[in-house]
Amino acid sequence: MALDLEGVPPQWRERIASLPVEQQEIMLRGMAAVFKAPVEPKLPEPPSVDDRDLLRQALYPRRDLADEPLSAREQAEFDALVSTPGGESTAAPGVYNQPVKMLTVGEVAQALGISSTGVRRLIKSRRLPAFTMFKTVRVRSDLVWALRNRPDLTPGLIGDGPAYRPNHCAMDPFKGVPVEQVAAQLRVHPQTLRRWDRHYRDNEIKMWSHAGRGEEAAVMSKTLSLHHIPFEKSQLRFVSRLDMHGASPEVKRTIADALRRIDRAPVRPDQVRRNQRLSDAATGQRLFTYPEVAAFLHLTPSGARKAIMSAGIPVQILGGVARVRYDDMVHLMLTRHNKALRKNQPWMPAVKPESPQLIPIADAANRMGVTVRTVRRWIAAKKIVGVIRDEALWIRVADLQAHGERDELSARRDRRRAQASETVARGATLTSGHFASFLHWLRYTSPEVDLHDALHTRSSAAELGGCRPVVIENLVREGLIPAQRYGRELRIRTMDLYAAAVFSAKVARMCPKLKPKDVRERHSVVGEYLSFEQAAARLKRPVSEVRRLVADKALLTVRFGQVHRLHVSEIEGPGLVRFKKIAEPYPPLKYHRSFSQMTVNEAADELGLSERTVLRWVRSGALLGAYASRKKWRWNSYGVPVKVDVPTNRGGALLSARTVIAARRLRQVRGLQPRDLIEVTRGQLSAGNYPELKPWQEFMLVDDLSVA
Repeated sequence: MALDLEGVPPQWRERIASLPVEQQEIMLRGMAAVFKAPVEPKLPEPPSVDDRDLLRQALYPRRDLADEPLSAREQAEFDALVSTPGGESTAAPGVYNQPVKMLTVGEVAQALGISSTGVRRLIKSRRLPAFTMFKTVRVRSDLVWALRNRPDLTPGLIGDGPAYRPNHCAMDPFKGVPVEQVAAQLRVHPQTLRRWDRHYRDNEIKMWSHAGRGEEAAVMSKTLSLHHIPFEKSQLRFVSRLDMHGASPEVKRTIADALRRIDRAPVRPDQVRRNQRLSDAATGQRLFTYPEVAAFLHLTPSGARKAIMSAGIPVQILGGVARVRYDDMVHLMLTRHNKALRKNQPWMPAVKPESPQLIPIADAANRMGVTVRTVRRWIAAKKIVGVIRDEALWIRVADLQAHGERDELSARRDRRRAQASETVARGATLTSGHFASFLHWLRYTSPEVDLHDALHTRSSAAELGGCRPVVIENLVREGLIPAQRYGRELRIRTMDLYAAAVFSAKVARMCPKLKPKDVRERHSVVGEYLSFEQAAARLKRPVSEVRRLVADKALLTVRFGQVHRLHVSEIEGPGLVRFKKIAEPYPPLKYHRSFSQMTVNEAADELGLSERTVLRWVRSGALLGAYASRKKWRWNSYGVPVKVDVPTNRGGALLSARTVIAARRLRQVRGLQPRDLIEVTRGQLSAGNYPELKPWQEFMLVDDLSVA
C-alpha cells in the first residue's frame, strides 16, 4: 500500500517512493520533525459594532447626543443612511414567504440597490433569470429576493430551493388563465399579449399560445409554466378547444361531449344538439321544444306551433330546434283554459295568476333610465325580450338584470353629464387657499386698498374688461382666466384679469380694456407672477424641491392656459410665514468646493457603486449634496460688476465627504466592501504590539523585511 506523497518536495519524492513502505513511514516522520512548517498565527478579528453606533461615531464624533439630540432633518438623514441596502433593517427571513410578483427592470434595480444597466447585465449573464418577450422584461420577485438575501443558493436557469420555489402547477392541456389576469400579472395591456400570440402563430413558433376568442381568450397553463409566470390553481378555467387553433376534430368532439355530460354546464349555441335538454341561462327555467309543448297541452306539434305564434310567445332557436320557456308554456295553457271557460262557462271568473318574474314596461324603462319608446325599440331590435300578457307588454326581471338596469344609453348620458360638469368646472381651479393668501398679502402690502375692489364677479369682470359676461365664462372654461366657482357665480381676482391679458393674446383680444398700455405696466403685472426658477431663487431651494412642494399643495399655483406661475402672495409676507410652518426645512446649499466635499464620481469610487446609485441615495436623503458652482463676474441690475455663483459641470452635485465616508464604513462593516487593511508582522503579533482595530479595518500579515 503506497503512501500519499503529495506534500513531499519534488526532489525527495522519487527517492522516497523507491523505498519499502516501512522505510517510507520512517523517512516521512523524520522529515516532518526536521522540516516542521511554521504555524500561521491567528489574526485578531475586528470588533463588532451596531450600525447606528458606527454612524453616530462617524457623523457626530464630538457631539453629545444626550445633551444635544438630533434635529428632525438630521434624524431623517440618519435613518435614510441606516436603511440603505445591506443593513439589518432590510434583512429577510430564510424562506421567501411573500406572493410572487413580476417586477420591472426599474423595480428590480431599486430592490437590489443598483442601476438598471446593472440589472440588464445580470439578466444577460444569466445570473438573474427573467421573462423576456420583445421589449417587455419582467423578473420574478422571489428570484430577486434570493439573489439579494440568499447568495448561497445557485438557481442556475431555474431551480427549486429552500428559499424560493418557482411555480410548477399541474399543467392541464385543456385549462388556462384569462388573458386579462395574465396581462395584470405582467402589467401590460391585453392587446400586447394578443400581438405576441399572432406573431408566433404566423411564424409557427409555439413560444406563446392563446386559446379561445374574445372574452373567453386565455393563456394556456403550459405556456405560463414554460415562461415561469406565477399563477394559482384557482385562476385556471376550462377553455373550449373548439376555438383553439390546431386542435383535431376528435379532440373537439371529445371536449364537447364532456361539456354536455356536465349538469347545467354553459354551452355555446353552436354546440347544442337537437335532442339535448336545455335551461335558460338568465332565468334557469327549462326550455321546451314544440313536441314537448304539444304533449303538455294535448295538441299536435303543428297545433302547438300555431298556438305559440298566435299568442306572441318569443321562441329561441337552439340546435336547429325552436324552444320556449316554461313560464310561457304555462301562460299558454292558462290562456287556452280561460278561453274554454268563456265559451262553455261564461259565469266562471278567469284565472289570472300573479307572476313576480314580470314587470310592466314602464317600470322597466324607469329602472333602465330610458323612455318607454326606447324599450319598445330595443324589443323590436331583439336587444331585449318582451312578453305579452293579457294584451300588455311585460319584461322579465331576469332579462332586465342580464341587460343591465343601467344600459349603454343611460351610461353614455351619464358620461356626457360628467363631461359637461367637468367642462363647467374647467378653468375654475382656484381654491379658498388662493384667496386667503392673496387677501392676507394685500392687507399686509397695501392696507389702504379696499378688499372688495380686489375681487370681481362674472358681470363686474366683464365690465372691467369691456366684454360680455358670456365671454368671461368661456375664457374661464378654457382655463385662460383663473377663477373659483361660488355656487353659480364666479370669484375672480383683479390682478388675475390683467395677468391673463398679458399671458394670453386671446384674452387681450376678447377683453380690450385689460390689455396693458405700455411696457412698464406689462412688467409690473408680470413681476407679481414668478416662474418656478424665480421662486426657487427666492426660497433658496432647488427647482426640483419647488416642484415637489407644488405637487404636495404646499405652494398654490395659478394657470393661464399653458403658463404656470406662482403669485408672490405665496412666498412673501404672511404667505412666507404660512409656507415655513407647513413646509419641511431645507438644508442650505453649499456653493463652493472645499476639502470636505466630493464629486459624484469620487463618491461612487469611494463607495464602490455607480454614479446613478449615488444620485439615488442623494435623492433619498442618505447622502448630503449641493449643486456645484464657481464665482464669475456678472453685471447686476444697477450696472455694477459683482461676483456671483454660477452653476458648473451642467448642474452637477457636490457631496459631503463626511456622509460619504460614513456610508463607506457602514458598507465595510456590513461586508459589502473590503475592509481597510492594516499591515502587521509575526513579531508584533507574538509580542502583542499591534494597533487596535476599528470595526471597518482588518489585519494583513506581512514579512518583517517588507515592513522594513
